[in-house]
Amino acid sequence: MYIGLLISSQNETNRNGKILIMKTCTTLAFVLLMVFTTMGQTREYTEHLSEDFSGGLIPPANWLIESDFGNWGIYDGNKSGGNAPECRFRCNYYNGYTALVSPEIDLTGYSDVTISFKHKLEDYIGTDYVLGVKTRSGGGSWNAVWSVDPEGDIAPTTVINVISTSDVGASDFQFCMFFEGNAHNLDNWFIDDIILYTPLNNDVDLKSVDLPAMMLPGQYDVRGTLINQGISELNSIDIKWQLNDGETYTTTIDGLSVESSQPYDFVCEDQMELDPGDYILKVWCSNMNGIGADDQPSNDLIEMFIGVAGSQTERLVLLEEFTSSTCSPCADFNAITLSSFEEENEDKFVMIKYQMNWPGYGDPYYTEEGGARKDYYSVSGVPNLVANGTDWGFGVDQVQFDEMYDTPSFFVLSANHILDGTNITVNVNAFPFASVPNLKMHVVVVENSTTGNVGTNGEIEFENVMMKMLPDANGTTIDFISGTPYLDSFSADLSGTFIEQFSNLALSVIVFLQDDTNLDVLQASYSFPGVPAPQAYFSIMNGSIGVAIDTELLISFNTPVRNLDNSELTNANVTDHIMFKVDDVFGDDVPFTATISDSKTLISIAPQEEMDLDQKYFVKIDATLENTEDVALESTSIAFTTDSDDAVKAIDGIEEINIYPNPTYNIATLEFCSFENKAVSITVFNMQGLEIESLFDGIIHEGIHRYEIKDLEKGLYVVRFCSEGKVLCKKILIL
Repeated sequence: MYIGLLISSQNETNRNGKILIMKTCTTLAFVLLMVFTTMGQTREYTEHLSEDFSGGLIPPANWLIESDFGNWGIYDGNKSGGNAPECRFRCNYYNGYTALVSPEIDLTGYSDVTISFKHKLEDYIGTDYVLGVKTRSGGGSWNAVWSVDPEGDIAPTTVINVISTSDVGASDFQFCMFFEGNAHNLDNWFIDDIILYTPLNNDVDLKSVDLPAMMLPGQYDVRGTLINQGISELNSIDIKWQLNDGETYTTTIDGLSVESSQPYDFVCEDQMELDPGDYILKVWCSNMNGIGADDQPSNDLIEMFIGVAGSQTERLVLLEEFTSSTCSPCADFNAITLSSFEEENEDKFVMIKYQMNWPGYGDPYYTEEGGARKDYYSVSGVPNLVANGTDWGFGVDQVQFDEMYDTPSFFVLSANHILDGTNITVNVNAFPFASVPNLKMHVVVVENSTTGNVGTNGEIEFENVMMKMLPDANGTTIDFISGTPYLDSFSADLSGTFIEQFSNLALSVIVFLQDDTNLDVLQASYSFPGVPAPQAYFSIMNGSIGVAIDTELLISFNTPVRNLDNSELTNANVTDHIMFKVDDVFGDDVPFTATISDSKTLISIAPQEEMDLDQKYFVKIDATLENTEDVALESTSIAFTTDSDDAVKAIDGIEEINIYPNPTYNIATLEFCSFENKAVSITVFNMQGLEIESLFDGIIHEGIHRYEIKDLEKGLYVVRFCSEGKVLCKKILIL
């Protein structure tokens, strides 16, 4: 639900005095594993026309626009899911019909034609307009093919539609993408990758494998979507998957009636069981209708990289507001709605405000970098609040905020900055617990309070005003590798900005990590002035269970460290600062070697022999290191328990130990089959090693047994199954 004051909103197109109907926002409440795909799919159907707008022109060559009132244009982005640039139909004061019309196409001899395109709608009001596709021939009247009457936003979607109008087969066939209605009632309609083609007879296209952006260890379904791109109806199909070139699992799906161009959502019978680490998942479809390979094998396979996090940490939520000193509704929104929201959620977020150059003459503190962030989110009105990449529009959402804050992050992010006159240097340290490619790091200088940009809305002071993005609004692209720290330094001369006071009290620096593919913000942090106090971060979370016995431990520091006597920390003396014990601080020593990186920010620890199975260990870094400003490190330690079994992971006489559904939002079932009577104990532990619940402790009899797991808070748990001296662990994730 939305909490706050409903007041009018002012937009880039000067929609003064209108009441904004807030959009329904959806957020990914659980984002815990990074995935990217390489599909290498090509099409061998007969292509009659394709347009990806890469020429940067509207209309493209040989196309035309009917009734153009400035709505159609090029957008340098990929909102619809293709590659930049793309076509955009935007809000304007126009009520009627307008269309982007294709050139004439010779379809002589063709009776089966399909159109495919990507699109995304950013709605404003949600009534009184239609989007669609029509065809004609001989310059005659238009015939309907596909249309939608929007009732809200449309997420990036690929539309595939068989064209069955009488125009098919004509030598002068045309189609159009049309808008009809009140153009004031939408914000933007993005269109890309339009293809007109004749499909093959038998062609199944594996369109997607649907996994969340990030995952914790656990059991997961292999699910996705395929599309029948062929002319023939799809009646049966085999879906196969393989993890790291291991065993191939096959699910046969029959009894289908999937018509041409229609999608089908599938779930494979076998689940993946993922421990921390990096994986290559291959998913492919085969044996369409029992005929073996279809007519187009190149679109049958998807390969994806999966990085599963080995640890987690708390996150801060990033709030970004688009506002203006000439926007009357912004004053009330900032003073009432946003102010109370900030007080309610103190210390849980970081805030950046971008001053916009509208309505009227706009805010004098507008910058092109702020404009770039506006375009990034397709913001068209102020005030507009974005939380962790999710557009809240003209309101706040406490429920979604709580979900975002409660969702763990797999990045420790810290920074410090040094201000020397008008020059600033920001040092950033990021430590990933999962491998995540192609993330953007943004470094933002904000002034905590300004008064020089007073406009016409009555506000006399403005908070958290963005002044400079380092190096610019595009950020820095980083491929994170699990357990490998990332350090970088950013510098700028701020003399050309609107900054009113150059002091550490007046300025703040915000750092955040964002995934451009879905806009999710994975972590945010404030920078601290001066050289930071040293902090140590372990690559294994305290209390972890099921750690591999050959694991190499990493200790990362947020700043370079040295010995307390100012001497250099080297490979020869680094072991002097580390304690590695069996059980606890009083246990036996574990022989190990250790190295320190050239940057003096990463220690690698390797036991000289494999650790024992099902054994607890204790590791500590002593308070005998310091930073370059003589500030000592605080002693930091962790305890963890190794895997119970590195082989079959089975107990004699007991089979098919499963937990389902997993992950789950509330209740799960532990199920197993026993072939004999035997003593069993089943216990649930959290990731700190504390016992949460005993499910069973006694003698079980031959047969199938089921136990409910419920009433657990969000997080990762381990179900420990013990019998006859053997221990088997299963992880369960509560969302």
